[in-house]
Amino acid sequence: MDKTRTSRKPHPAAAPMAPASAKLTVAELSIQRGEFDNARQILERRIAQGVDDFQTRNLLGISLANLARFDEAARVFRFLNDANRAKDQRVRTAFNLALVLFYDDLTRTGDMTVARYRQAAPAAISVNAPSRPFAAAIELWERLLRGKSRYADIIHTYLSFAYLQSGDLNRALSRLRSALTLHENFYITHYTLGRVFMDLYYLAEEGNDFALPREMATFFEIEDYEVVREVDGLFVVQKDTFLDISMQAFAEARALSPMSPEVALCLCQAYILAGMLEEAEETLNQAEMYAPDSQTTLETALWFHERVQAPPEAIAALIGRIKRARRDEARRVFSVMPSHFLF
Repeated sequence: MDKTRTSRKPHPAAAPMAPASAKLTVAELSIQRGEFDNARQILERRIAQGVDDFQTRNLLGISLANLARFDEAARVFRFLNDANRAKDQRVRTAFNLALVLFYDDLTRTGDMTVARYRQAAPAAISVNAPSRPFAAAIELWERLLRGKSRYADIIHTYLSFAYLQSGDLNRALSRLRSALTLHENFYITHYTLGRVFMDLYYLAEEGNDFALPREMATFFEIEDYEVVREVDGLFVVQKDTFLDISMQAFAEARALSPMSPEVALCLCQAYILAGMLEEAEETLNQAEMYAPDSQTTLETALWFHERVQAPPEAIAALIGRIKRARRDEARRVFSVMPSHFLF
């Protein structure tokens, strides 16, 4: 694992692009500030005035997606995808379309990871849930990987999380390995690594052993003393190792993205599981600075307060806030998996 903790070079996809106009600059800055509806209005006016180009449409799709208007965003990206454009534009459009399809499925299934079901009551599954959730997104991302792309590590990362949601841990680990091999300093890759190994921890705690291939155990620097037994060349690893790797991954993600509430909350959860309550409280306080009213923040706070046996009135107040937060369910997908649309 140490080999993934070296430099702090920015991810190539995060490099700022030269704006095509002042209006596009304002729209892009609005997106970066989280003012998605303001960006949407600027971009729609631009199109209505007859100024219609790739960047305008792409930013419009990103704005709509961040407003959880996934059907409209998908139409924008499909429109761009059908146009005969440069390869890099086609790749960005296809990736963004797949990400929208992924989030759309996630709104209807809820977080399907083992950790989510163990830590708090899962989101209700909609009657309109797809029969094969995440299949369309996975197919699009897999197709993109068949061609060379400078975004390959990002694609591997999101594929890993989609496979995690689908319960395919072998493919999730394989894609993570590819992502880390290509680029070591993308914080969402480390976040996803933490999520996968947290699920492995919960499975091991329940007595459901997940055996790792030798090359995978070697890649994640699992020592011989951490292997409980070997079965047909596969390593059954002690559960505390999974938790330790998960915690290290979230800590690395926080070092790379200190202001991400999603990362801080997952690190807090790992600390709670490890019994490191002082560290958990410090990390929870950080998450509350950035997303005080999000359902995930409140649920993590409830878990922590129950663990430290907080007064009943404090527990009751948190439960009341959680009930109010659940009214805004659509955008909650971004607290499950941070978004990284390609500009």
